[in-house]
Amino acid sequence: MNILNCVKTKSFRLYNSIKYYIQLDYNENDSLESIFEKYRGALELMKGKNIQILFEKIFCPLSSYHVVIARRESLFVEMNMDIPPLSFIEGKSVDNNIAGVLFCGVICLSDDVSVSYYKKYGKTLGSVYESPFFRYLYLYGLQAKKGSDGKINYPQFKELFQEIGNIIVENGFLPKDILRTWIYLDDINNNYGSFNQARREYFEENNIQYSAHDNELPASTCIGGSSFDSSILINLVCVDKKTASPKIKRIYNQFQNEAEGEAYLFRPTFSRALLVEEAEFSELQVSGTASINEKGETVFLQQPYEQIRKTILNVADLLKQAKHDFSDFCEATCFFKKPEYYNDYLEVLKELNITGLSGTCVIGDVCRDDLLFEFDGVSIKKRENHRP
Repeated sequence: MNILNCVKTKSFRLYNSIKYYIQLDYNENDSLESIFEKYRGALELMKGKNIQILFEKIFCPLSSYHVVIARRESLFVEMNMDIPPLSFIEGKSVDNNIAGVLFCGVICLSDDVSVSYYKKYGKTLGSVYESPFFRYLYLYGLQAKKGSDGKINYPQFKELFQEIGNIIVENGFLPKDILRTWIYLDDINNNYGSFNQARREYFEENNIQYSAHDNELPASTCIGGSSFDSSILINLVCVDKKTASPKIKRIYNQFQNEAEGEAYLFRPTFSRALLVEEAEFSELQVSGTASINEKGETVFLQQPYEQIRKTILNVADLLKQAKHDFSDFCEATCFFKKPEYYNDYLEVLKELNITGLSGTCVIGDVCRDDLLFEFDGVSIKKRENHRP
């Protein structure tokens, strides 16, 4: 099997390093064996290029968890590679297969750039990517402990945020350094309110301003989904704001009200997008985006095609302000309430003449019962004014 036909890669120069996004390309005819053959090929590709993995994200049905984890770990051991931080998220694809695997990694080109892993509870939970110019912390697969009643609710959400804060500080960062979060929450319609209460309190305790006009409020996605043995899973990225790089700017959506929390259902707290400007490229962190208008209302009720179209137009506005386009996404996830909406999505892309967009398509609930589709992602583009 030619691995170059099975993976999609994008790479970007950052000072004395090269950052890679590597996505495995699956199709509905892939068996579990062919999936892991592609997985092995991706590991061989990264080992051959000396790419140190910052994190890995797998969307897969929970019924396959033990098989996937065992095969994954055996391949890393067989190839004598360090096992990186993993986010394993419940996610059936539109064809009921593994929905997607994404790696992010780095080639360090000099001794002043390094990647190190953070381990706790016998697991690798994070990675630190640093140089004299920048420091990034990636925490992946963080989960809450269940309460005495076997459930996870406000007290457990509160405890999880306290644990996250401790890990951030232990690695030399501050809570205000949080750039982006991804939250996967089981029974989201019942749990989202208490989760947001815990998040807002954590922000207040650490002087993270969550008004509609705060320039560094983290971008975020919160979507329905479970992880193994927990009702919540959190991934996050921090950037050390004491370093010389990067510059961070909040991007507002003129077609969608900001989620400052006062007028929104469940009082969420996040930016629509953050633009991170490094020397060589700019990175746009696009939060979970759906069919919501400038008043914060769900629009096009029970109309999947129109909801998807509205969502994509909302994303397009964010990209336009950053001078990016859809082909610049190196990480993108589409969440469909029902698998049949995938064909509507393809038709919307065709109507809007959007090409070059590659991402993972997952079946999952959005934070409102009446929302049928959500999109999030990370877009990276070489800066126009950069001179090598």
